[in-house]
Amino acid sequence: VKTPKEWERAVEIARLVTVTRAKRRDTITYGEIKWAIYDELRMLVGHSMFADLVMAVNEKPDGVLLSSIIVHQDDGVPGEGFLPYAREMGFDSPVATLQRQVYEHFG
Repeated sequence: VKTPKEWERAVEIARLVTVTRAKRRDTITYGEIKWAIYDELRMLVGHSMFADLVMAVNEKPDGVLLSSIIVHQDDGVPGEGFLPYAREMGFDSPVATLQRQVYEHFG
């Protein structure tokens, strides 16, 4: 990501593909989001910025943590920084509950 405008567009793409999965009541992997951004912008999001990108999909006032459905491909759970972030944002429920809330909200 090179400019604030590119960052904004990368967040929009990440949110769009994540909401699309939420409507299908499914998770999305970090890799799928990276590829969606690459396909649209021909831009790679570095590992150091990806955590910020994932958290940025929550910036809309949905009342749920959309990022709860963004998971690792190998184990199907959010990254290690997710639960501390969720608690910081006032969400103390287990991941499965947070995901169910996302599915209900967007479904």
